[in-house]
Amino acid sequence: MKLFETKLTINRTDISISAKKYICFNDFKTICLSDLHLGKAGYFSQNNLPLPVIAHQIDLDNLKEIDILYNAYTILILGDLFHSSNIYEAEELRNIIDKSKNDWILIKGNHDILDNATYLNMGFKKVFKKYIQKDFCFVHEPNENDLAKYFCICGHLHPGVILRSKGKQSFSFPCFYKTQTQLILPAFGSLTGLFFIKPIKKQTTTIAICNQRLYEI
Repeated sequence: MKLFETKLTINRTDISISAKKYICFNDFKTICLSDLHLGKAGYFSQNNLPLPVIAHQIDLDNLKEIDILYNAYTILILGDLFHSSNIYEAEELRNIIDKSKNDWILIKGNHDILDNATYLNMGFKKVFKKYIQKDFCFVHEPNENDLAKYFCICGHLHPGVILRSKGKQSFSFPCFYKTQTQLILPAFGSLTGLFFIKPIKKQTTTIAICNQRLYEI
């Protein structure tokens, strides 16, 4: 099974792009993924809008699979770990981290509204608003200052792209989206929806994910 179908080189650093919705910096021994939104199904069910809880279990299984592949790496979650203060899958996540041989760091996003101690008790080694490594800023949603000083690795948008066939059918897919100042990761979670972007040739790179394969648009 291919783990990485393509690579990007940014600031003289190779970044492996996986169709499993994460990236790997082997130079830094760092894995990055974003926007799990665990607990979203339970949150919506409380408001009489049922969503399939099994989707979160699939996301956790995928997370566990990634963790097992690596040893002595740092796993960076780039925000929106949980959808709300109702942390329904916290125990399952804690079990994964407890058995892990990697260090886990949470970069807080706009949905991560609990105090840092709650996440540290789940097994995260550290909790930050942003994390700097050489020329890169790892952050949930970069501000203008971040983009001016660093190349930003981020989430938040849940980027997606619409592709149209010759038969005038349209299909939507999550994607990685790179501009001159940032690489936006697709949402790792299954219940997140998509924010559709319009690729600009020669200025951006868009890598769509379809059937666990990567396609550069």
